[in-house]
Amino acid sequence: MTRLLKFRAWNNHKRKMLPVFSINFENTSKKHPERKYVIRHGSTRKDWDDDVVVMEFTGLLDKSGKEIYEGDVVKLSERYELREVIFEEGTFGWKSLVFPIITPFCTVDLTDTEVIGNIYENPELLK
Repeated sequence: MTRLLKFRAWNNHKRKMLPVFSINFENTSKKHPERKYVIRHGSTRKDWDDDVVVMEFTGLLDKSGKEIYEGDVVKLSERYELREVIFEEGTFGWKSLVFPIITPFCTVDLTDTEVIGNIYENPELLK
């Protein structure tokens, strides 16, 4: 089974979440030769600055059909618990906001899971 590779990025300078249309790992930028990659966020040829955080789509949807990305905060209905979606050691998982526990996705029933925000646009959810 293949999974669609999609990304989004939080631009710290603009304080805005934007879609990622392409990532070029063969940086040919004469203006910024030190960059390891160049990210394009639209059809324009404007590159982003270095102050972005790139997040990958997990390939999963919440109960409303909303895409789940790393950095999202989800509500697990059966436990009424909030968890952050993370990508660590080559796999996606849940990080409890109450206890320092990371668990793989397979341990949670996704049928009642709801994305309620993300750690960048809604930092108050981490408190």
